[in-house]
Amino acid sequence: MVLDGSWRPACSKAGIPKGTGPHALRHHYASLLIKHGESVKTVSERLGHTNAAMTLNIYTHLWPDSEERTRAAVDQAYADQSADAQLQVDKAALPLPRALTEASTLRTLCGPQRPPQPTPSQVRRPFAERIRR
Repeated sequence: MVLDGSWRPACSKAGIPKGTGPHALRHHYASLLIKHGESVKTVSERLGHTNAAMTLNIYTHLWPDSEERTRAAVDQAYADQSADAQLQVDKAALPLPRALTEASTLRTLCGPQRPPQPTPSQVRRPFAERIRR
């Protein structure tokens, strides 16, 4: 048998505990890939699984807890947003050069302004009244 002829002597020489079979080493290999952040797809390919669902059925419990990762992702997003907001506040506190505060310069930089739209009370007659007459 292969286990008696080559496997066990090789394990003994490598210092692998007696009774460890090839399947246990396969699981160890998969767990190392998962621990070091490999994707389900990559682990599935390396193990020769037919699809990623097969890998997930066996190894789901080894992937890091997503609750902690998602919490950290949201915290980071809000930290980034807070830093961006602080930068905007800092920029707003800087005095603008006089030329930029003049209306003509602002129109040139910002483009033409649309005229204000009339409010309903400023419209001569509502559309419905014009249709009735």
